[in-house]
Amino acid sequence: MFDTFNAARTAIVDQNDSIYTYETRYDTYRNLARLYRCRSHERCEHRFKIKELRYQGVPTTYQLEESGQHGATGISVQRRGIHPLLVEEIDSLLRMGWGAQQLRSTLLHRFRHQPERLRLIPTRKQLENRKALLVKSANGWEILNHASFTAWAIDLVCMSREQFMSVTDPRDYSMDEIIVLDTFTVSGEEDEGTSFGVIVSSRPVFRNIANSVRDQGNELVCASDGTFKLHFGGWTVVDCRSTAVTWSRGTAVHRLIPWVYMIVRSESTATHTRMFQIVREKSMAFLDIEVNVASGSLDHSDVIASAFQST
Repeated sequence: MFDTFNAARTAIVDQNDSIYTYETRYDTYRNLARLYRCRSHERCEHRFKIKELRYQGVPTTYQLEESGQHGATGISVQRRGIHPLLVEEIDSLLRMGWGAQQLRSTLLHRFRHQPERLRLIPTRKQLENRKALLVKSANGWEILNHASFTAWAIDLVCMSREQFMSVTDPRDYSMDEIIVLDTFTVSGEEDEGTSFGVIVSSRPVFRNIANSVRDQGNELVCASDGTFKLHFGGWTVVDCRSTAVTWSRGTAVHRLIPWVYMIVRSESTATHTRMFQIVREKSMAFLDIEVNVASGSLDHSDVIASAFQST
């Protein structure tokens, strides 16, 4: 028994290497069943059925049933669409507004030491098609309230130094996974209303704070820009970063050094104040680093400037 349809669909892949495709469905008052047939053998009778069990007063569950025998002769078939092992994570990130190329590059980097997973990463075109499908689907972009954000973030929250330091091997793909530093609902000024959002980073990116403090000392620079609008859902991505000048290919190069990102429903002085506070709190909690900014480089947003001055 499974709690989600995707978990049941993934279990089909885990049980054998054959390729299964959707064949038909049966719908009754209490149950919805989807039937998947094996395409890896000639005249194959092997089927998997995922039954959605709906009963009043209890959560919906999914039951996986197996029937029939595989055909004797194997055939070469190519999997269509995104592999079930990756589809849930890909859908979540696409709903957050990630672009196809950005998502593909992230997956390639994350699984660079896992050849079996690298083979499963979809092409840019497949990701673009999947994104278009999600947009057209009912409730395609469904993270519209703080409860939805909290449900998405609950498995990614990093609350303690022990959690942050639990991954130390730079070759471990978990090192580059998103960590959630905070989810929040805040009330702004009278004309700003209530907003909610999430503050995220990764372990290597968050450690940039320690590098910036070490390199800049009492002249630490903090920069922020809230002009990055996501294409779907009306979200804004705000970055918090530092800057540095490095020597590359015989010339000085100005670089941006990311620290954290805030994805927020609407900007306000309160949301930016929250982001700056979380940077200081988590830097001390995770890295034993005190962040004392000497100067700031801010965009045209008055709410960012006000929040920066207040913290």
